[in-house]
Amino acid sequence: MSVEMGLSGFEELAVLLHGIGEIPDDVVQRALAAGSAPILREMQARVGVRSGNLRNALKTAKGFKQNKKGVYSLSTGAFGKDAPHAKLVEYGHGGPKPAPPHPFARPAYEAAKDEAYRIAAEEVRKWLNG
Repeated sequence: MSVEMGLSGFEELAVLLHGIGEIPDDVVQRALAAGSAPILREMQARVGVRSGNLRNALKTAKGFKQNKKGVYSLSTGAFGKDAPHAKLVEYGHGGPKPAPPHPFARPAYEAAKDEAYRIAAEEVRKWLNG
């Protein structure tokens, strides 16, 4: 079983890429995948480490999904059975032993988004230049 924790943010870039012209879906996918790497690195650097399970479980999505409007969504973290507590760390939780949020995903996105956009744009530039 896998749990995904998504961050939107590449929608604007994907719309821009499609607005340039007929960019093949595989080029958009490649650009978004390349651009997600700095965000993943930043998430891994920001996540609190007790056992290392959460940090080691962080992965970027293999594919980016389009919604009904044709906008791509970036899934910045997919957590398998080794880190079912990822959302609890990011957002905090109530219960008998409540814990405050310790955000790592959103701050990582904010810190790395400019580099991510630059890398994604470079991938498209490579395709445009043949």
